[in-house]
Amino acid sequence: MKQVAPLVLASSFLLSPFPASAQTLSLTGGVNFTSVATETGLSANVNYDSAKRPFTGVAATVPIAGSFRIRLGASLSQKGNFYALDQIVPDDPNYPTFGTLEPYLDLHLKMGYVEFTALASLASPVSGGPVAVRVLAGPAVGLLASCKATRTEYEEGRPSMTMTVSCPDEAQIATLDLGLAAGAGLNVELTDRLGVTADLLYTHGLRDAGDVWVGSDPGDINRELDLSAKHRTLTLNTGLTYSIR
Repeated sequence: MKQVAPLVLASSFLLSPFPASAQTLSLTGGVNFTSVATETGLSANVNYDSAKRPFTGVAATVPIAGSFRIRLGASLSQKGNFYALDQIVPDDPNYPTFGTLEPYLDLHLKMGYVEFTALASLASPVSGGPVAVRVLAGPAVGLLASCKATRTEYEEGRPSMTMTVSCPDEAQIATLDLGLAAGAGLNVELTDRLGVTADLLYTHGLRDAGDVWVGSDPGDINRELDLSAKHRTLTLNTGLTYSIR
């Protein structure tokens, strides 16, 4: 519920200038397939994987000329990643760099953003029917609303402890996220005013989201792994549209 209030305020601010001129208002929900691109000087065995996070958004599409439109959006967009660190268990103590890889710890990062987009859109109807396809591209700006980390430690290859905490200040998570978004979508008119919409949008983060905190001593282990992260997010969303004519 704490994340709903920022979206309501943001959407009110976003949509209030357009009630008379906006062509279409939309309410959408979906899923982010999110990961981070990292730069690392590894002295440990780190595996990365994408994570699924929820997405909820509102948008106003404003006609400019012909099929060219601007879509202004505000959303609650959760991002993050999954990290798995392994350690080498030596088969022979005389050769500590050779042995069996066993899990050391897992980390799930969950970062929630209030995200604003301004996407240029070119739309075209399919055979003059109720279905229209479009391509979109433009900037995305995210304001950090929440950050949590779930950390699982392993002992002899088995989970020994799991805890979820707010990201500490030492993690240096950036409060502002900048990116470029591009994708495609479609809209299906059900009536003169109502329709359904679907989009597939890729957002390429341009700014470091912050150091990746994976240990009880964030400074030491970040210096060891030298990890920094930029978001990479593929968003699939569907929803309803309402046209103002």
